[in-house]
Amino acid sequence: MATDWGTHLIDIVLWAMKVKGPDRVTSLGGKLALLDNRDTPDTLMSTFEFPGFVLTYESRKCCSQTTDGRSYGIVFHGSDAALFVDRGGFALEPETIERGSESEARMVPVKGDGSEQHQTHVETYIDCVRNRKRFISDIEDGHYASSTPHLANLSLRLGRSLRWDPNAERFIGDSEADAMLSRPYRAPWSLG
Repeated sequence: MATDWGTHLIDIVLWAMKVKGPDRVTSLGGKLALLDNRDTPDTLMSTFEFPGFVLTYESRKCCSQTTDGRSYGIVFHGSDAALFVDRGGFALEPETIERGSESEARMVPVKGDGSEQHQTHVETYIDCVRNRKRFISDIEDGHYASSTPHLANLSLRLGRSLRWDPNAERFIGDSEADAMLSRPYRAPWSLG
């Protein structure tokens, strides 16, 4: 699930925070409920450390109950408010300032509905092809959004935290983890 739904959610975080990938990732979980032949976890909790912020990602294939009543989405926690985002819209939920026995919201709560996205994506794609513009989510952005959840899976498989260099796209001082970044191709296919 990390490389499925996680990719879509983590993409928005990378985009909003203007980063390529984490400096460190730690994952816990495993196949704890499903009895089938998959090798991917049905339960996963991952922490990604970036300069200046921490991202947590969680998936539970066998339990849809959430702590806040939302089935999926992203929450940006700031010092003044939390911003929740999903395809249905957004909600800005302010923190409070305690004034003695009373509290006051730091700002006005704001909610907004989502918009129809498919047609907009199609129109933007056609416009970019015609005018040779860069897409709002270019192939390079897709690469970062896909590779970051893979790091979570590798941390889980290796059973430890991994330090990552997002510019070199290599693990720091970890040849065992680096060896898992690719696999041998089946003949006659090759990369390079």
